[in-house]
Amino acid sequence: MVGLCECGNEPPGSLKASLSLRDRVPNEVLQKMSAIEDPALQATNTKWKWGVHVARLRDGRWTQKVTLWDPRFGKRSQGRPRRRWADLFREHVGSY
Repeated sequence: MVGLCECGNEPPGSLKASLSLRDRVPNEVLQKMSAIEDPALQATNTKWKWGVHVARLRDGRWTQKVTLWDPRFGKRSQGRPRRRWADLFREHVGSY
């Protein structure tokens, strides 16, 4: 149920957190209820922050090696090549 909570430790007028799938609440309403921004945008921003951090590393630390490591070796599987983690950065910034 979506409603105002008048009990427990929550302040009066706060939204009740007891939602179920039967309530059929749209995603837009759920996003307004939560304090989290768009999850896709948050994931992209976090990935870019990590990419900038890794790009600044120049001393051969394991962080850079593991992030840029490509575990596939030998014969690749059939179909389109899989996207690597660093491909997004290469598209927008260029090769490094």
